[in-house]
Amino acid sequence: TWVRCCEESSYDEAPLRARGIQILDLSFPDGEAPPKPLISKWLELCLNYDRTIAVHCVAGLGRAPLLVAIALIESGCDAMEAVEIIRRRRRGAINRLQLQYLQEYTPLRKKNSSCAMM
Repeated sequence: TWVRCCEESSYDEAPLRARGIQILDLSFPDGEAPPKPLISKWLELCLNYDRTIAVHCVAGLGRAPLLVAIALIESGCDAMEAVEIIRRRRRGAINRLQLQYLQEYTPLRKKNSSCAMM
């Protein structure tokens, strides 16, 4: 599954679809927090899909990392741990306002004891 977090698409989707890759639009405005219904869809995908999920936005520094951080928090990470994991792989990801949002984020699920990002 290919998750697009940005409204603008600058690539041809046909090659992805030809390979059986489902494209899911979970777009929300850059610099803003995702709305709760979008978070619910994202978490349902993360919990119920047993294959790799690719998630992207335009620059790869805000919206996509924010969704990944939410998934990590839901899996047991605290906000700072989730941000550190992401920033080790994507320098400059998650700005100050997004960090504040993550620190105030309340998991919708009961926390597990571990988290990981591959």
